[in-house]
Amino acid sequence: MKKKIVLMLTVIMLIGLAGCGKNQINIKETGTSDNNEQMVQNIYENKRTEVKQKISEIKERLPETSAEDKGTCGSKAKWYYKDNTLIIYGEGVITEDTWHKSNIVINTVVIDSGITKLGNNMFSGLGSEVGKNIENFYIADGLEEIGLSTFVNCDCLSEIVLPPSLYFIDGYTFASCDSLKNVYMTDGVEKIGDSAFTGCKSLDSIFIPKTVLAIGNGVFTGCNNLSDIQISKDNRIFSEKNNCIINNDTKTLIYAINKDFSIPDDILCIAEDAIYGCEIDSLVIPEGVKEIEERAFTYSKFAEIKLPDTLKIIGNYAFENCSKLKSVYIPKSVNYIGNNIFHGCSVLEHIEVDNDNTVYDSRKSCNAIIETSRDKMIAACTNTLITDDVVDIANGIFAGFSVFTDTYNKANQINPDSFKYY
Repeated sequence: MKKKIVLMLTVIMLIGLAGCGKNQINIKETGTSDNNEQMVQNIYENKRTEVKQKISEIKERLPETSAEDKGTCGSKAKWYYKDNTLIIYGEGVITEDTWHKSNIVINTVVIDSGITKLGNNMFSGLGSEVGKNIENFYIADGLEEIGLSTFVNCDCLSEIVLPPSLYFIDGYTFASCDSLKNVYMTDGVEKIGDSAFTGCKSLDSIFIPKTVLAIGNGVFTGCNNLSDIQISKDNRIFSEKNNCIINNDTKTLIYAINKDFSIPDDILCIAEDAIYGCEIDSLVIPEGVKEIEERAFTYSKFAEIKLPDTLKIIGNYAFENCSKLKSVYIPKSVNYIGNNIFHGCSVLEHIEVDNDNTVYDSRKSCNAIIETSRDKMIAACTNTLITDDVVDIANGIFAGFSVFTDTYNKANQINPDSFKYY
């Protein structure tokens, strides 16, 4: 049974992507009271009406009989082109971007009501001028899915209005759409895939409706201008706390605004890419957090971080490229540390493991993390000493560091890969 849920990020009914320089609507203008959701819905309905009218107007002005070029783009899907406008009609899934073969410049795209899915990479601006030139994108009701990377690098799209029929936005759908500021969506969207809006530098606010059931990792990674997150009070899975998106079922922090947030006290897990590029000076992770997933803090700017005594798992590359991080203390509770957790931490100078930790140690003040049972060094910094009882060193842990060694006598498994980037 096909579910329908909507995500009101700042999206609206018929995916209407308006071009660069046009009037924008920001959900922050609607306020933050209980009336906010109704106000957002009203804006959505107005936008939906505008898109319907625009589609009708374009089809009347540019009938298929006037086409300068035409072709097929699926088993039952067709397209024609006139006056820098691409009109796609018919039924089912768009599986081929055959218009790319024609020497045409597209500024406006219309998706008619019979189309149910936009295939992967269909309007991507990567390696093609077609996607880079699109300024307006109007989608009629009936579309149910948007495929992987469909609008990647569509640099001139500034607004998108998603139809109420839409239930799935795949991964990287709008990645690196530099001008995308407004996303309008309503109840119907069920799932937003990994990194769906990553790198949308102009996106400044988002509203997530009650029907959203799944949000992937890194959805808003690199959205440096995003300053306002609102989630429907009726959403049973997700909520907003302290400028963070929280999965209430798993007590997982999904995303945090990089300039102004604090981690809620009831969090158990910090998800992959959740706090990417945060610009706060110091960070305290509250007691109760048990897991930090891989790349959770990549490119963050804090110089200090306090890890809780409840922490058990630190995932791969958890603190990758934290260029200002100077000191880290690993609590006794930690029993799993992934690969290269300090990769690219170029000024990290002090690492200490709690003396009561039974899995890891930092013997002889070595400023490193040693897996005790195997005498294997798995993390290092600029002041690391390789002591005479270390017999193995993990790949990549010294990349970018100056290493000071006590002795190599027993470190018989050191190889050049320990000093390479991975």
